[in-house]
Amino acid sequence: QLFVLHGNSLTGATASNTLQLKAMSWLCCAGNEDGICSGTKEGNTMIIGYSGSAPNEVEDEVGLVRMVEVKLDLSLGSNVGLAFDVQDKNHPVVKEVYGGLMEMWNSSCLPEQEVKVFDRLVEVDGKGGSKMDLCDRLSLQKDAMTGTLVLKFARPKEKKITLKKEEGKDFGVTLNYYKSSSKVIIAGVDPHGITADWNEKHPDTRVLADDVIVEVNGVSGSTIRMVAEMKRSEEPELTILQY
Repeated sequence: QLFVLHGNSLTGATASNTLQLKAMSWLCCAGNEDGICSGTKEGNTMIIGYSGSAPNEVEDEVGLVRMVEVKLDLSLGSNVGLAFDVQDKNHPVVKEVYGGLMEMWNSSCLPEQEVKVFDRLVEVDGKGGSKMDLCDRLSLQKDAMTGTLVLKFARPKEKKITLKKEEGKDFGVTLNYYKSSSKVIIAGVDPHGITADWNEKHPDTRVLADDVIVEVNGVSGSTIRMVAEMKRSEEPELTILQY
């Protein structure tokens, strides 16, 4: 039997077998009052619509993360059509492209130039800042109707890892996710768990805090199903994004 730690409570464990937790558990989650491994209460999607122009994208490489710059002509409309996932604390991360001029951009540019789900907004008009700063700057441009709005996105590096369960050893990660989100954030890595062993043997694909899991054994889109698959599988293959 597997045990899952939710804050100070155990799911699937009784008082008589609590002492077996260290030897048998392999998944530790950040606690929440609803017991779903979420560090905060369930959130909603933030939707911000802005205008866009025909494709005029510039991209460069910064370390392992590709930066994509998009220039939007504010005279062409008032709706780009981007939905941001509110789970991320530091930057708005694209949850959906839903029509508007951003969809027109994606339909007419090269595939590698598209604004995609999981892209992270890092600059507005050449300025970075906190998530609130970026969203406020977007809001100020909403009714301008003239000029050019420049958005820069960070595209994460994708890596795949396979972790094999070992009796007597924890998986060794703390997970944080929203039910409404499509990704599971790795909040921390235990230095003595199975994941730490992977890191030691595979330095090029190390799992780090703030990495995000987007697929487990082919299961994606639902955080509930991905975590369930991690608990079920003896050898889960994880698709992880790193910004």
